[in-house]
Amino acid sequence: MQVDDTDSHTYSYDDIYQVTYVDYPEGYEYGDNTTFNYDDACNRSSVGTVNYTSNELNQYSTVGDVWYDYDDNGNVPRNKRA
Repeated sequence: MQVDDTDSHTYSYDDIYQVTYVDYPEGYEYGDNTTFNYDDACNRSSVGTVNYTSNELNQYSTVGDVWYDYDDNGNVPRNKRA
């Protein structure tokens, strides 16, 4: 992705088109380059240093220090910090 005349972001993908790595331009506001990891069910397991945890329904129960609750329909009515 070309950001301006000098900076570009380079994205890498796996065989099923999940982003696996982003190479940011030097000094970019998001900081260092970022690696994306996935579990066997193709749920994200981490992005950089932030860990993702999935439950038995493949819903994210935590992302970093945020916990997610789901209602009986699978909706997220609220989330909270750990």
